Amino acid sequence: MGAVSKSLGEYASVVAKQWWFYVGLVSGILALVGQVMPIPPIPRGITIAGFVIFLSLAQFAAFHQLRLQRDEGEQPGLTLLAQAPSWTVGGYAWNDKHDTRLGTPEAFVGDPEVQLVWVTDLEMEAHGGAKGGVLFGLGWSMDYLPAAAGFVAPEVTMPIALPAGQGIPLKTVLRLTLDNVRLSQVRKAWEDLSTDPVLIAGYRVKGKDAALESRLPLPRGVIVGALTPWREMVGLPREG
Repeated sequence: MGAVSKSLGEYASVVAKQWWFYVGLVSGILALVGQVMPIPPIPRGITIAGFVIFLSLAQFAAFHQLRLQRDEGEQPGLTLLAQAPSWTVGGYAWNDKHDTRLGTPEAFVGDPEVQLVWVTDLEMEAHGGAKGGVLFGLGWSMDYLPAAAGFVAPEVTMPIALPAGQGIPLKTVLRLTLDNVRLSQVRKAWEDLSTDPVLIAGYRVKGKDAALESRLPLPRGVIVGALTPWREMVGLPREG
Protein backbone atom coordinates (compact mmCIF):
# COMPACT_ATOMS: atom_id res chain seq x y z
CA MET A 1 0.00 0.00 0.00
CA GLY A 2 2.92 2.34 0.66
CA ALA A 3 4.03 2.27 -2.99
CA VAL A 4 0.47 2.79 -4.20
CA SER A 5 -0.03 5.73 -1.85
CA LYS A 6 3.21 7.31 -3.02
CA SER A 7 2.25 6.90 -6.68
CA LEU A 8 -1.23 8.31 -6.00
CA GLY A 9 0.24 11.29 -4.20
CA GLU A 10 2.71 12.09 -7.00
CA TYR A 11 0.05 11.64 -9.69
CA ALA A 12 -2.44 13.85 -7.81
CA SER A 13 0.26 16.50 -7.46
CA VAL A 14 0.88 16.55 -11.21
CA VAL A 15 -2.85 16.65 -11.98
CA ALA A 16 -3.36 19.55 -9.57
CA LYS A 17 -0.72 21.59 -11.46
CA GLN A 18 -2.80 21.55 -14.67
CA TRP A 19 -5.08 24.54 -15.13
CA TRP A 20 -7.73 22.23 -16.63
CA PHE A 21 -8.09 20.72 -13.17
CA TYR A 22 -9.25 23.99 -11.62
CA VAL A 23 -11.77 24.65 -14.39
CA GLY A 24 -13.19 21.18 -13.79
CA LEU A 25 -13.18 21.74 -10.03
CA VAL A 26 -15.17 24.97 -10.39
CA SER A 27 -17.63 23.20 -12.71
CA GLY A 28 -18.07 20.44 -10.13
CA ILE A 29 -18.71 22.95 -7.36
CA LEU A 30 -21.28 24.77 -9.50
CA ALA A 31 -23.00 21.43 -10.20
CA LEU A 32 -23.23 20.69 -6.47
CA VAL A 33 -24.51 24.18 -5.69
CA GLY A 34 -27.13 23.76 -8.40
CA GLN A 35 -28.46 20.71 -6.55
CA VAL A 36 -29.57 22.72 -3.51
CA MET A 37 -30.25 26.24 -4.77
CA PRO A 38 -31.32 27.88 -8.03
CA ILE A 39 -28.02 29.77 -8.41
CA PRO A 40 -25.89 30.03 -10.42
CA PRO A 41 -28.21 30.17 -13.45
CA ILE A 42 -26.24 27.53 -15.40
CA PRO A 43 -27.97 24.35 -16.64
CA ARG A 44 -26.98 21.36 -14.52
CA GLY A 45 -25.99 19.34 -17.55
CA ILE A 46 -23.40 21.91 -18.61
CA THR A 47 -21.72 22.06 -15.19
CA ILE A 48 -21.60 18.26 -14.90
CA ALA A 49 -20.24 17.90 -18.42
CA GLY A 50 -17.67 20.62 -17.73
CA PHE A 51 -16.55 18.81 -14.58
CA VAL A 52 -16.06 15.50 -16.40
CA ILE A 53 -14.44 16.99 -19.51
CA PHE A 54 -11.97 19.32 -17.80
CA LEU A 55 -11.00 16.79 -15.13
CA SER A 56 -10.30 14.30 -17.92
CA LEU A 57 -8.18 16.89 -19.75
CA ALA A 58 -6.20 17.53 -16.56
CA GLN A 59 -5.56 13.81 -16.16
CA PHE A 60 -4.44 13.51 -19.78
CA ALA A 61 -2.10 16.52 -19.42
CA ALA A 62 -0.59 14.91 -16.31
CA PHE A 63 -0.11 11.62 -18.16
CA HIS A 64 1.50 13.46 -21.08
CA GLN A 65 3.94 15.25 -18.74
CA LEU A 66 4.90 12.02 -16.99
CA ARG A 67 5.35 10.22 -20.31
CA LEU A 68 7.71 12.94 -21.55
CA GLN A 69 9.75 12.61 -18.35
CA ARG A 70 9.89 8.83 -18.82
CA ASP A 71 10.93 9.09 -22.46
CA GLU A 72 13.62 11.62 -21.57
CA GLY A 73 15.11 9.11 -19.15
CA GLU A 74 15.04 6.36 -21.79
CA GLN A 75 17.11 8.16 -24.42
CA PRO A 76 20.89 8.51 -24.30
CA GLY A 77 22.38 11.83 -23.29
CA LEU A 78 25.19 13.85 -21.77
CA THR A 79 24.99 15.34 -18.29
CA LEU A 80 27.31 17.98 -16.84
CA LEU A 81 27.77 16.84 -13.27
CA ALA A 82 30.08 19.20 -11.42
CA GLN A 83 33.12 21.37 -11.49
CA ALA A 84 36.03 20.96 -9.11
CA PRO A 85 35.52 22.79 -5.79
CA SER A 86 38.16 25.36 -6.69
CA TRP A 87 39.83 27.20 -9.57
CA THR A 88 43.50 27.83 -10.25
CA VAL A 89 44.29 31.35 -11.48
CA GLY A 90 47.29 32.51 -13.51
CA GLY A 91 48.03 35.60 -15.57
CA TYR A 92 50.16 38.63 -16.28
CA ALA A 93 50.01 42.38 -16.62
CA TRP A 94 49.86 44.23 -19.94
CA ASN A 95 53.08 46.19 -19.48
CA ASP A 96 56.80 45.63 -19.94
CA LYS A 97 56.92 43.06 -17.13
CA HIS A 98 54.66 40.25 -18.24
CA ASP A 99 56.22 37.43 -16.23
CA THR A 100 54.71 37.18 -12.72
CA ARG A 101 55.72 33.60 -12.04
CA LEU A 102 58.60 34.80 -9.87
CA GLY A 103 56.10 36.47 -7.52
CA THR A 104 57.19 40.03 -8.15
CA PRO A 105 54.41 42.55 -7.45
CA GLU A 106 56.30 45.26 -9.39
CA ALA A 107 54.67 44.00 -12.59
CA PHE A 108 51.30 45.21 -11.24
CA VAL A 109 52.32 48.66 -10.02
CA GLY A 110 50.02 51.41 -11.30
CA ASP A 111 46.89 49.26 -11.66
CA PRO A 112 47.69 47.92 -15.16
CA GLU A 113 45.36 46.02 -17.44
CA VAL A 114 45.72 42.28 -16.89
CA GLN A 115 44.91 38.99 -18.52
CA LEU A 116 43.87 36.25 -16.10
CA VAL A 117 42.98 32.61 -16.74
CA TRP A 118 40.87 30.45 -14.42
CA VAL A 119 41.27 26.67 -14.77
CA THR A 120 39.16 23.93 -13.19
CA ASP A 121 38.34 20.26 -13.72
CA LEU A 122 34.93 19.42 -15.18
CA GLU A 123 33.07 16.15 -14.62
CA MET A 124 30.32 14.82 -16.87
CA GLU A 125 28.66 11.55 -17.80
CA ALA A 126 27.54 10.14 -21.13
CA HIS A 127 24.70 7.66 -20.56
CA GLY A 128 23.02 5.22 -22.88
CA GLY A 129 19.49 5.40 -21.45
CA ALA A 130 17.16 2.47 -21.88
CA LYS A 131 17.89 1.84 -25.56
CA GLY A 132 21.48 2.97 -26.15
CA GLY A 133 22.60 5.28 -28.94
CA VAL A 134 25.28 7.51 -30.38
CA LEU A 135 26.04 11.06 -29.19
CA PHE A 136 27.61 13.49 -31.66
CA GLY A 137 27.88 17.16 -32.61
CA LEU A 138 29.00 18.44 -29.21
CA GLY A 139 29.23 22.22 -29.01
CA TRP A 140 29.89 24.54 -26.07
CA SER A 141 28.59 27.97 -25.11
CA MET A 142 28.34 30.09 -21.99
CA ASP A 143 25.75 32.52 -20.65
CA TYR A 144 26.23 35.40 -18.21
CA LEU A 145 29.95 36.05 -18.61
CA PRO A 146 31.51 39.50 -18.05
CA ALA A 147 31.90 41.50 -21.27
CA ALA A 148 35.69 41.10 -21.16
CA ALA A 149 35.54 37.35 -20.45
CA GLY A 150 35.72 34.32 -22.68
CA PHE A 151 36.25 30.60 -22.33
CA VAL A 152 38.19 27.77 -23.92
CA ALA A 153 35.82 24.95 -24.85
CA PRO A 154 36.43 21.68 -22.97
CA GLU A 155 37.86 18.89 -25.12
CA VAL A 156 35.64 15.82 -25.43
CA THR A 157 36.06 13.29 -28.23
CA MET A 158 32.90 12.64 -30.24
CA PRO A 159 31.00 10.61 -31.35
CA ILE A 160 30.35 8.41 -28.32
CA ALA A 161 28.54 5.09 -28.86
CA LEU A 162 26.70 3.84 -25.77
CA PRO A 163 24.95 0.51 -25.12
CA ALA A 164 21.68 0.49 -23.21
CA GLY A 165 21.99 1.15 -19.50
CA GLN A 166 25.67 2.10 -19.59
CA GLY A 167 27.17 5.32 -18.33
CA ILE A 168 30.65 6.58 -19.11
CA PRO A 169 32.23 9.12 -16.73
CA LEU A 170 34.16 11.87 -18.50
CA LYS A 171 36.63 14.39 -17.13
CA THR A 172 38.06 17.40 -18.89
CA VAL A 173 39.32 20.93 -18.22
CA LEU A 174 37.45 24.23 -18.43
CA ARG A 175 39.28 27.56 -18.83
CA LEU A 176 37.83 31.02 -18.35
CA THR A 177 39.72 34.14 -19.41
CA LEU A 178 39.40 37.79 -18.44
CA ASP A 179 41.42 40.18 -20.60
CA ASN A 180 42.17 43.91 -20.80
CA VAL A 181 40.64 44.67 -17.40
CA ARG A 182 42.30 46.85 -14.79
CA LEU A 183 43.62 44.83 -11.87
CA SER A 184 41.43 46.80 -9.46
CA GLN A 185 38.31 45.93 -11.51
CA VAL A 186 38.78 42.16 -11.81
CA ARG A 187 36.66 41.24 -8.80
CA LYS A 188 34.00 43.78 -9.72
CA ALA A 189 33.72 42.32 -13.26
CA TRP A 190 32.41 39.09 -11.75
CA GLU A 191 30.43 40.51 -8.85
CA ASP A 192 28.47 42.88 -11.11
CA LEU A 193 26.90 39.98 -13.00
CA SER A 194 23.17 39.55 -12.45
CA THR A 195 23.56 35.79 -11.97
CA ASP A 196 26.15 33.03 -12.02
CA PRO A 197 27.77 32.08 -15.34
CA VAL A 198 26.29 28.96 -16.96
CA LEU A 199 28.20 26.43 -19.06
CA ILE A 200 26.06 24.82 -21.79
CA ALA A 201 26.86 21.60 -23.64
CA GLY A 202 24.74 21.19 -26.78
CA TYR A 203 24.73 17.85 -28.59
CA ARG A 204 22.70 15.50 -30.76
CA VAL A 205 21.64 11.88 -30.59
CA LYS A 206 21.80 9.82 -33.77
CA GLY A 207 18.31 9.23 -35.14
CA LYS A 208 16.79 12.18 -33.23
CA ASP A 209 15.95 15.49 -34.88
CA ALA A 210 15.96 17.71 -31.81
CA ALA A 211 19.17 19.14 -30.39
CA LEU A 212 19.71 18.52 -26.68
CA GLU A 213 21.67 20.36 -24.02
CA SER A 214 22.95 20.10 -20.47
CA ARG A 215 23.58 23.20 -18.32
CA LEU A 216 25.89 23.73 -15.35
CA PRO A 217 25.93 26.94 -13.24
CA LEU A 218 29.39 28.09 -12.12
CA PRO A 219 29.15 29.90 -8.76
CA ARG A 220 30.70 33.37 -8.91
CA GLY A 221 31.80 33.12 -5.31
CA VAL A 222 34.14 30.24 -6.13
CA ILE A 223 35.52 32.07 -9.19
CA VAL A 224 36.17 35.26 -7.23
CA GLY A 225 37.56 33.33 -4.26
CA ALA A 226 40.37 31.98 -6.45
CA LEU A 227 41.81 35.50 -6.74
CA THR A 228 43.09 35.49 -3.14
CA PRO A 229 45.68 32.68 -3.50
CA TRP A 230 46.77 34.10 -6.87
CA ARG A 231 47.40 37.52 -5.36
CA GLU A 232 49.40 35.89 -2.57
CA MET A 233 51.40 33.90 -5.12
CA VAL A 234 52.50 37.00 -7.05
CA GLY A 235 53.12 39.03 -3.89
CA LEU A 236 50.13 41.36 -4.05
CA PRO A 237 48.44 42.58 -0.86
CA ARG A 238 45.02 41.27 0.14
CA GLU A 239 42.03 43.16 -1.24
CA GLY A 240 39.87 45.24 1.06
